[in-house]
Amino acid sequence: MNRIRAGVLVAAGCAGLAVAGMSPAQAQATGSSAVGGVGQIEVTVQADGAGANCSVRVDGTIVPDSNFLVFADPGTASKTVTGISGGSHQVNAFCNGADLDTFTVQVQPAQTGSTQ
Repeated sequence: MNRIRAGVLVAAGCAGLAVAGMSPAQAQATGSSAVGGVGQIEVTVQADGAGANCSVRVDGTIVPDSNFLVFADPGTASKTVTGISGGSHQVNAFCNGADLDTFTVQVQPAQTGSTQ
């Protein structure tokens, strides 16, 4: 009986070490860009590996539902946020708990109604 317990404990310990050693390193965002449009902003992030988890920050506030992931290893991903008022905005990506470079982006107001 003791031999069985010892075998189970050794196996469990090895499994725990294997799982701990297999956890992937978190991808780091290495660069970004931002472009304004008509009522919207597109943010692109470059990362050194798959798994960079990012959101879009406009004028200091993370935009709701702006989360996106970089899937390629290494690679890029973009997110377009809409409903942005016209004018000049401070924009950056917030990835894996860190703010990337901030850009000043000009957004054109969205057209509403008829021009006739």
